[in-house]
Amino acid sequence: MKKYHDLFNCPIYVTNLINEGIDNNSLKSFCDDYKEMDKGRLVSNRIGYQSNDLDLKTYVNNEDVRLQPIFDKIISHCNHYATDFGVNEDLEIALTGFWININFPNAVNMAHTHGFSFFSGVYYIDVPENSGNIVFTHPNQHIQAYWNVRYDGLQTFTQENSSNVERWWLPSCDGNLYIFPSWLEHSVEINSSKHNRYSFAFNTTLQKKSKK
Repeated sequence: MKKYHDLFNCPIYVTNLINEGIDNNSLKSFCDDYKEMDKGRLVSNRIGYQSNDLDLKTYVNNEDVRLQPIFDKIISHCNHYATDFGVNEDLEIALTGFWININFPNAVNMAHTHGFSFFSGVYYIDVPENSGNIVFTHPNQHIQAYWNVRYDGLQTFTQENSSNVERWWLPSCDGNLYIFPSWLEHSVEINSSKHNRYSFAFNTTLQKKSKK
């Protein structure tokens, strides 16, 4: 009897927070307000706006009540993800970076990773149709040289799946939260709509659980 060992698996956590009490209209309002007082930065974003990291000491301590629910949900779901990964039960997730992305029409995010972090992720606040999906790149940078070749004019694979492709996209939808290992390279497709696309992105690390 044949069987397979699914080695070096890279599961990507996805859940939707629309029915978990998250108010996306309030979050969108926060993003617009914050953009007025923060010039932003250029990292992976092209054309679009990316804020500088929010001061977590200020916002986690509930200075702006619009953010506290999303912080709580992100940390909670990251801890579930960590448990599934087999993380030491005496450790817990802590946010280390949190920023705003507003992708204007024609904006993209170039392929990148999130260095010196454990898990990273994105939460979608307002995603117009055709405004760009998230794309993950196979962690083996050499896969194309080995597998994406032709044999006597024939393609190697007739059906794409998550085991044989170089890149795999997942849909950007209002309320979707994606969490993934920070080393996994990813990008965002062009915003082909006529409207802005709003999301939060974040980084985390592990810390020893505090005694309650």
